[in-house]
Amino acid sequence: MNLNSIIKIICFYLLTVLFFLKIDNNEYRFIGSSLLYLFGLFLFKINLKFGLLFISIALLTTITEHIYIKHMKNTWTYKNPQIGKVPYWLLPLWGNGIIIISEIIKVLN
Repeated sequence: MNLNSIIKIICFYLLTVLFFLKIDNNEYRFIGSSLLYLFGLFLFKINLKFGLLFISIALLTTITEHIYIKHMKNTWTYKNPQIGKVPYWLLPLWGNGIIIISEIIKVLN
């Protein structure tokens, strides 16, 4: 296992968590998590094709959350949703999660 890659993954994860702990404004969360997403693409040297794929998957996961919250009983809710039933910062947050997952897979292979 590459220790440098593991450290980068942990730091990127903690940066994302700390950002959301400190910032509670939805617009700032969207802007900041979008910038974190772009930083993650740069940090992990992810090319544009995969960057677009990851954000497309993030869009699908965000839409799926909206569907679950709106149409299924006994699911979770967000306190301040802006688009349907989900906050718009959820899209880049899912993107960051996908980056982390893809980097963990690389380390484990």
